[in-house]
Amino acid sequence: MFSRSAAALALTLTVVLPDKSLAEAPRFSDILPLSQVRAGMKGYGLTVFRGTRIERFGVTVVGVVKGGSLAVSGRDLILVRMSGGPMTHRGAYLIRGMSGSPVYIGGKMIGAFSQGEPTSKEPLGGVTPIEDMLETWDNKLPTILNTRDSGRSVRSIALSQPIIAGSRRITKLVFASGGAPASVRSGAGTAVLRPCTTLMVAAGLSGRAMERLKETLAPYNVELVRGAAAYRKPGFTGAPLVPGAAMGMALVSGDLSLAFSGTVSYRKGDKILAFGHSGLGIGPIEAALTSDYVYDVYPLLSGSYRISSPGPVLGTIGQDRNFAVSAQVGRVPSTIPVRISVSDRTTGRSREFKLNAIRHPSLFGGVITSVASSAVADIRSTPGDTMATVETTVTGEEIGTITRSNVVFDTRGIDAAATADLDEMLSLYGSNPFYPLRVTDVTLKVTIESGRKTAQ
Repeated sequence: MFSRSAAALALTLTVVLPDKSLAEAPRFSDILPLSQVRAGMKGYGLTVFRGTRIERFGVTVVGVVKGGSLAVSGRDLILVRMSGGPMTHRGAYLIRGMSGSPVYIGGKMIGAFSQGEPTSKEPLGGVTPIEDMLETWDNKLPTILNTRDSGRSVRSIALSQPIIAGSRRITKLVFASGGAPASVRSGAGTAVLRPCTTLMVAAGLSGRAMERLKETLAPYNVELVRGAAAYRKPGFTGAPLVPGAAMGMALVSGDLSLAFSGTVSYRKGDKILAFGHSGLGIGPIEAALTSDYVYDVYPLLSGSYRISSPGPVLGTIGQDRNFAVSAQVGRVPSTIPVRISVSDRTTGRSREFKLNAIRHPSLFGGVITSVASSAVADIRSTPGDTMATVETTVTGEEIGTITRSNVVFDTRGIDAAATADLDEMLSLYGSNPFYPLRVTDVTLKVTIESGRKTAQ
């Protein structure tokens, strides 16, 4: 079905081949160095389209684009055309959640699927070379948690020979970072490639909690979708984290969950590489590594994605770098235990939520407040005169334990008012002007009743 395109794409070889002197020798015998990748080569990729079954899809190399990487200027990107599975049979094309799907030529890995046109009408995408991804395993990388500045770079490359993609005659490739303006768009002769958004599945979160979470994740290249209400598919105990397997990077796990969905790219022993691009681009991190279950693929004109939910925690993600995230299987992540008790005296409904949240100072405040707001809304989400007695307790380094008691009122929804103190207290820890303080425990107790007992 791609015979016409293949003939035209072969002409791009003289444009996109990298300087051989820049190619590095492979560090492992099961990878194919970038210097040996040629336009027209055929291979396959591995990913999960449903359940935990790893399936093959077809791959044809279009060429190697010099300086095509969005992460670091000057690094190269492998341009490929993919086929098979829901991508071509159901018109899903590029599927969010496939990030990290390993690609092989002659049985050797060349890299991981990592970017493409969000509204592409065919599965033409970018593959991050495995040699760049291996940088994430460098033992000299910093391990101290820090903050991140989001980039907004845009870089274009004119092609001396066009790429024919269906009825399109592409003469220019534009590489836009995740923070680049939305006004940078594809045209008839221009293909704008962006790194695949890191797909975050929010299981069980309310609408207002989702909006609060979007504020926290605004600096990062994140696509936020609402997942199944249950944290884990009943009976799902996880699947082996081998190349092509569905995996997650969880910011919150437990009765509610917030987790990025992606694919395992490469594994040596208990060490894993995934995504083929950054998760949050935040550097050193300590997040839960999960095995994911994929319900199905949702084909959309605006960008397809996998419908999935995270399963059990199987390890720790320790680095979130330009070309990949790295994880260690079997290592238990250090997280913040969060306990939220909500009781509604009017309806008699009550529930206790037990969660574990990421410790990163740039994330824990907004993340914990979002899930706490959703927990309150789970018990009382309807508008009307509502009072709440709230006890918020936060324990952390140097400060010790702080408990704040309050009574709040709201007519639209009590969840925001009930978590306002929590938001403020966590902000004091995360935004300390000298250095962020480590939070070790969070407890929230909310008692709700109808009525208005206020004075002004």
